[in-house]
Amino acid sequence: MKPDKHALFRRLRRTPHIFAVGLAGLLTACSPPASNQSTEEKAASMERSSVSQKAARLSSDIKKLHEKLVDEKKMKAHEENRALSTALISQYIPKGTSFDEAEVLLKAAGFEVMPRGNSNYPDSSPERYAGYSRKKLDSMPMSLTEISVLLFPKSSTDYSAVINLTSILLTTYP
Repeated sequence: MKPDKHALFRRLRRTPHIFAVGLAGLLTACSPPASNQSTEEKAASMERSSVSQKAARLSSDIKKLHEKLVDEKKMKAHEENRALSTALISQYIPKGTSFDEAEVLLKAAGFEVMPRGNSNYPDSSPERYAGYSRKKLDSMPMSLTEISVLLFPKSSTDYSAVINLTSILLTTYP
């Protein structure tokens, strides 16, 4: 007796749902992953996620430092304040960090990043070419508290890396 090569297809026609489930499973198993992202896009996405997490931690740490200085009544102790805030920002932007990466992190942390260089300083001043960023922390009818960060480039024309930075938390009154 010869095997009927069409018997399998006749049986499948009588039970189409089993055939459909089997075919769907086969197609799923043989198909490439559903993600259409390239490796570069995935890496960029992970990097953005990492930057946003780092920015959230930076914002949280700045808030804690501000609260500590207010609780200890040290907001007017400018040198101690400058040392503490500079040390905090330096943990997130160490020397040698790409200038662009530093600005992206500060923006993600809620800072307003100003255009590089400041014509209010003389040409010989290192602040003349620094990148300036600030973030408002507290605003009351008669005062404004903000943190300012100055990022210093390698030279007036080389913004490839941050070679130094300084930061301070200040409350100003009109």
